[in-house]
Amino acid sequence: MTQEEIRRALRDFHWMENEIQRLYKEMQDLSPSAGVSQYGIEASMQRSKHTVLDKVGNHVVRNDRYGRMIRKLEKKVGLINKSMESITDDRMKTVLLCLLDGMSIVSIAKHLRISERHIYHLRDDIVTHIYNQIHGEGDDPSIKNLINTG
Repeated sequence: MTQEEIRRALRDFHWMENEIQRLYKEMQDLSPSAGVSQYGIEASMQRSKHTVLDKVGNHVVRNDRYGRMIRKLEKKVGLINKSMESITDDRMKTVLLCLLDGMSIVSIAKHLRISERHIYHLRDDIVTHIYNQIHGEGDDPSIKNLINTG
């Protein structure tokens, strides 16, 4: 991951977690069904050329697509979570937690009563720290395992 991708992942972390939960729920809730039988005039009417008859196949394709998306998002979320454990500075950790909760730079600055510029610097320090953890300058081997398994 580049530093820009890490910055984007921090910004998007909140919705990525929600999306992972939603996709898991969709995979559990959706089950292939044979469809509803039609009676009367509807049964004798001609079907559209675009009617999809392979509901089980569509279910398999949808689950495969959801599974790939879940793995991709879980990899990013996992990298952020693992890297967060190695941040020792309380102020950096607080800013990181606020970012992960979806707070904006302005709202974090108001919340912590420090300047927006300082929040930007702290965020950049966090991004650099995570980047160094991912690219071998950190000492946590579990982060490298997360990268190599994806």
